[in-house]
Amino acid sequence: MVCCWIIPIYFAWLMLFYVLFLSDLMANIKYKVCVLTVTYGNRWRFLQQVLQRVLGFAEVVQVIVVDNASDFSVLKEASALNDNRVKVLVNTENKGSAGGYHQALKYADDQVDADFFWLLDDDNLPDENALKILLENWEKISAENNEKALFCLRTDRKPHVKIAQGENPNRYYLVPDNFLGFSLKRILHNQFLKLKDRFEGEKPFKTQVKIPYVPYGGLLLHQSMIAKIGYPNEAFFLYVDDSEYTFRITQNNATIWLIPAAKVVDIDPSQGINYQKKWFASPLLD
Repeated sequence: MVCCWIIPIYFAWLMLFYVLFLSDLMANIKYKVCVLTVTYGNRWRFLQQVLQRVLGFAEVVQVIVVDNASDFSVLKEASALNDNRVKVLVNTENKGSAGGYHQALKYADDQVDADFFWLLDDDNLPDENALKILLENWEKISAENNEKALFCLRTDRKPHVKIAQGENPNRYYLVPDNFLGFSLKRILHNQFLKLKDRFEGEKPFKTQVKIPYVPYGGLLLHQSMIAKIGYPNEAFFLYVDDSEYTFRITQNNATIWLIPAAKVVDIDPSQGINYQKKWFASPLLD
């Protein structure tokens, strides 16, 4: 007889605890973030880790996954995570990164109630404190009408590491009178910098660094920025679409800030391994 009334009371108190806990948690969440990613081929082993990580962030209200004609059912695998925040957009053909992120951003802009869109590649594993650091820096950087964007440091991107340490971004980005980063006027200067790199010790990272354009993976945009820069140009399909798209931020008098403390790890080790740089290589092509 005792159990008959103790058990219902226990579960009632348990439910009340969870309601109060979740209410308190939601009250402390200042910003809502929608994560956007694009996958293809057979990359669930990477995507799964990324999804599990970002779903652990309280600020994440939605995760949009564009399935670019993958070799497996992304929808089936994602459904097994039992989290209704994950939305899979299925394509029967590969639309490339340009088409995929165009689709994800348009869906999020039209359908999702979020303050920020956080773009990640399907193998970009953010540090557990990455989103927290981004949002903290967002509040520290002043800009009218949210005319700013933030970018995570991907430590396998050596130019970004050097820029995070204080190197002039013009060393790695397009400047006047050069072709894809190569300029006859800068040959001696560039070789001097490469020689200096060999003997220079590690420098501490800056807190925030301006950068003209970035890849998709690691970019945090305010929802209002979409009205100014639109969506990626699908005609580019796969190459430089991210550079062209994010450079629109700079062209619209906004600023992209690299936040070195907010780190993202590329967990696919197959990209670019065994590549040897040439002596007169372009930093943009490298």
